[in-house]
Amino acid sequence: MNLPAPRQQPQATPAGQPMPQYPFVVQPTAGDVQLYGERQPVVYVPSAENPNVMVGVLKQHVQPMQPIAARDLTPQPLIDVQAQRLVAAGIGGGVLLWGGGQFLNGVAHVVASFSGVGVFMLCLAAVAARAAFRPGSRAVGGTYNHNEIHVEQKWFGKSGFNIHNN
Repeated sequence: MNLPAPRQQPQATPAGQPMPQYPFVVQPTAGDVQLYGERQPVVYVPSAENPNVMVGVLKQHVQPMQPIAARDLTPQPLIDVQAQRLVAAGIGGGVLLWGGGQFLNGVAHVVASFSGVGVFMLCLAAVAARAAFRPGSRAVGGTYNHNEIHVEQKWFGKSGFNIHNN
């Protein structure tokens, strides 16, 4: 049976050899030493050239934001008041004109009734009124006629009648 050769890691320390000693303090190559506690806080703001890129700036160089005024949260009308008045005036004017048209339609029917059959009916009413109040009629005192007709029905479709005039 052939086993693969053990893999060697290039930077591994072979067993039994001491680890190389690294210095614990890294000396800066140039410039002043800045300790962690002495660092200034950095804030990120949008860049002036490209607002999609954030740029780190020391906090001491950034101006504080002005507080935003509170918003007015009172409910506003759904439709403008002046628009409501205009719509109401348009609807009211339309209803007024519709009612005026209905009135004129009724007047036209009255005028049309005076022609043709309407005039005939008016003349009949005038003749009937004149006949009711002429002298010798029953309304003013005059002759009164009373007629009676008696009809008797009999079997097999036979009938008989009597006329009485008083």
